[in-house]
Amino acid sequence: MINTLSKHAPRPQQWLGQMESLCDMTRLRVLHLIEQDELGVTELCDILQLPQSTVSRHLRILLDQGWTTSRRNGSANLYRMFERELNKPARHLWTLARDQFANAPSIKQDQLRLARRLRQRQSGAKKFFEGIAGEWDQLRSQLYGNSLTTNALGSLLPSNLTIADLGCGTGLFAAHLAPYVEAVIGVDQSQSMLDAAAKRTAEFSNVELRLGELLSLPLNDGQVDAVVLSIVLTYTADVRGVLGEAHRVVKDGGKVVIIDLMHHDREDFRRQMDQHWPGFEPVEMEYMLRHNGFQDVRCRPLPTQAAAKGPALILATACKSSA
Repeated sequence: MINTLSKHAPRPQQWLGQMESLCDMTRLRVLHLIEQDELGVTELCDILQLPQSTVSRHLRILLDQGWTTSRRNGSANLYRMFERELNKPARHLWTLARDQFANAPSIKQDQLRLARRLRQRQSGAKKFFEGIAGEWDQLRSQLYGNSLTTNALGSLLPSNLTIADLGCGTGLFAAHLAPYVEAVIGVDQSQSMLDAAAKRTAEFSNVELRLGELLSLPLNDGQVDAVVLSIVLTYTADVRGVLGEAHRVVKDGGKVVIIDLMHHDREDFRRQMDQHWPGFEPVEMEYMLRHNGFQDVRCRPLPTQAAAKGPALILATACKSSA
């Protein structure tokens, strides 16, 4: 093991170097991660969503400044930071930096991806299913297709439901829901999106598509049993207004399901996707739902997927009170 940490008091020049090395958000993110577990460059690239050259450059700086240990494991280097191994001034610096940035959106996003990565490690340690766990999803998909999970979960829905898919886009949710419920009403402000949705749902006689605005839905009061909003609110300037309309059209005792972006600090992504909001904190979403009259509000981050390049997502559910 290469151990660059030292408990001896640093020279002034070394201390200044350690301070300067913490003046970068990427390096702070790296230290937050390797303080929790030993990670390789490939794992760090996956979690940080950064190229290998960038991650390696920051790791070299952290090694040179005595923040991390490195050991060889086969052809890869693994990195870890132990707070107890730091000298006293470095421990003070790190404690201050860690506490100040603990709630940064990028740190929270990293925590979700770290949790997913560590779960992947654990799943690959057992036999037949233990030995094949890493490839099982792909193998199951090759053998049986991808619809078995959707079909099983969809069959749990009551068959007499009418569901409004607000901001339905190309009809992905409507097509998944249609085989299991009485009716799906898709609403979107874009005729082009509705045309694509019409093609996707053409085989279902219980799907109706309507052109309309989310702030003035073409639906009657209490017309539907449930409302779905998938990656919609982040594009909406008046989020509370949309939630108010959802509350109006759902029946007493009905439910709203929301999937949207978790709050992030990727401004380039927000602009590229022309989104109004950089996602939402779970507590913020819960507050807005309660403010609009919903009860039994729950909101949580969703596990990240390895192939996903965008920000993490949240899932919120709530009910309209019975009369």
